[in-house]
Amino acid sequence: GAINGAQVALNNSSLVHMELSMNQVVRATLPIFVAVLQAIQACPPPVSHMPLLVAISLGVHLVVRDVPAASGEWWGVLLVTSSVALQACQMCFAGRLLSARLDPLQLIFCTAPFALAATGLPALALEGAAVARLAAER
Repeated sequence: GAINGAQVALNNSSLVHMELSMNQVVRATLPIFVAVLQAIQACPPPVSHMPLLVAISLGVHLVVRDVPAASGEWWGVLLVTSSVALQACQMCFAGRLLSARLDPLQLIFCTAPFALAATGLPALALEGAAVARLAAER
């Protein structure tokens, strides 16, 4: 749940520094991250998937390499790449839990409080005073 909250926050933060289309291109690398994590866990993806993973990687590289360094988009690319890496970790972890015969609804029920805490507490700390002032003015 905490990983999910962090990856959503990183992805949303990246949108301040880059366009949505570039964000989606970088997010297309998710299968590559998942394949790497599966290989680390001694369960590599089938060899038949490798050409597709290479094609995805090359396509993303061709788009991202043209980002001007001064534009600040590199910070957005770094944020969204971190988000994708966390999402891949979350997917591998959830896959292991689901293979242990845990129902998807149970998985959501167990992770939702942690996701709420991971996103809600920082938002309350950072934005709570502003929301209280706005509520007092109205």
